[in-house]
This record gives sequence, C-alpha cells and structure tokens, in this order.
Amino acid sequence: MEFKFTKVRDVQSPTRWTMRSSWLDFYIPNDIKPEDVKITPLNEPVKLDPSKFVTEDEVIIPWGRGMLIPSGLKVYMTPWRHDFTYDLVLIGKSWVSVKTDLVVWAAVIDNDYRGEFNLHLINPWLNDVHLKKWSKVVQGIIREAILPEMEEISNEMYEYTNNTERGEGWFGSTWE
Repeated sequence: MEFKFTKVRDVQSPTRWTMRSSWLDFYIPNDIKPEDVKITPLNEPVKLDPSKFVTEDEVIIPWGRGMLIPSGLKVYMTPWRHDFTYDLVLIGKSWVSVKTDLVVWAAVIDNDYRGEFNLHLINPWLNDVHLKKWSKVVQGIIREAILPEMEEISNEMYEYTNNTERGEGWFGSTWE
C-alpha cells in the first residue's frame, strides 16, 4: 500500500509517534493567512472576519463556529481496485480533544481526490480555542473501504429478502 504526499504550503510532513503507530499526525501549516481559512457557522449565521482569527503565530477557532484550515498537503494512495479502495479518515488528536474539546468534521479524503484537503475543526463551546501554527491537530488512518455492487430493488423484494427476527426494532429494541 502506498501513501504519498506533496506539500503545497509550509507544513510539517505527516508523522507517526512510533514505527508501529497506525495513525498519522497532521499539522497546521505555518504560512496560513486569513484568506486561506473559512469560518463556518454552527448556529449563528453572522459572518466573521478571518483576519481576527489567524495571526502570525496561531489560528483561533471562534466559539460556536467551525473552521476549514488548509492542510498544506495533497495525498496519493494506492489506486482502487474493482471491489475495494483506500481512503484517509481524520479524527481529533487525543490531547487536542481533551485540552480543547474541538471536534473534527468532514473527515474522509477519498482515494480519487487530488486537491489540498482541509482540516475541519469545530468549536462547540463558549470560548475561543487558540492553536499554534505547526501544532499537531488531527490524526488520520488509512482504511480499506469495500466498494459494494449497488442495486435498487422494490419494497416488496426488500421485505422478502430482509425478513429478520429483529425487524425494524431500533434503539433499545434488543435490550429486553
């Protein structure tokens, strides 16, 4: 399996904590400018000025908002085959999540995507979160994803082929 990357910004290369770590660490680029980020609303539709949240040394995730931060990287993974592919899935770094309560969203980079991907960080709390440039902020794992053959079937066929003991029981239906 191949994972190759090119840097399109001043950013540290992805790293592993140990040689056997399956997760890769990704960093905030050092040369991020206000015009590079996009602040996304969670509840408040008022637009915020990114120049107030990207300084020379840090990126500030405003409270109650999300921020799309360019990763500084374009990636290449072993090409897909007829029944499976590889993709890159991003989640929060343990210490970043514990210290800041930031959440990572929009976190799957498909095998055939060739652009610079973003780090989408959400701050659901009432305080701004300050992150130093060059900080490890997310971790990613390369996973194998099955490419199933898809077929639309009628409701009648669905009922016939999917008759199970559980049926349509949902949350808590197997508790009893």
